[in-house]
Amino acid sequence: MGQLLWTLKSKLLCQGCFVNLVDYTGITFATKQNQLTTEGATVKNYIGLDAHSATCTFVILNEKGLETRKAQIATSEKKIMDFLESVKGEKSLVFEESGMSVWLHAFLHGLVDEVIVCNPVYVSKKQGAKTDYRDALHLAHELRKGHLTSVFH
Repeated sequence: MGQLLWTLKSKLLCQGCFVNLVDYTGITFATKQNQLTTEGATVKNYIGLDAHSATCTFVILNEKGLETRKAQIATSEKKIMDFLESVKGEKSLVFEESGMSVWLHAFLHGLVDEVIVCNPVYVSKKQGAKTDYRDALHLAHELRKGHLTSVFH
């Protein structure tokens, strides 16, 4: 079908297809309508983050392991904060230990319900090409499955 519907609250929905959305902050992200939830329901979001000095790639999974959202944004406090504040429901976020870990952990601590900084040596390996999106997706899946242990910060 793929027909677009505007709701009264101006949320862009698509039946069974990805749609790129740009909100007032200029953040571009993709979402799937069939994974959006009804208002009032508490949703558990598992967020994988692949962070670099220039960009951060986010992938969000729901409780069933379905991808509900993805984004690549500039690595700045304002852009990251705007993106995470747009995510409704309970938020658990994971990223790998790096040179940015101390700053990211301190910054993200107040924006999400749970922050896990994991040791990349202990994250299970995956086959295929290595991309920021695939790394963030893999981290989100491992977080949802409970396979990750946080390192001290």
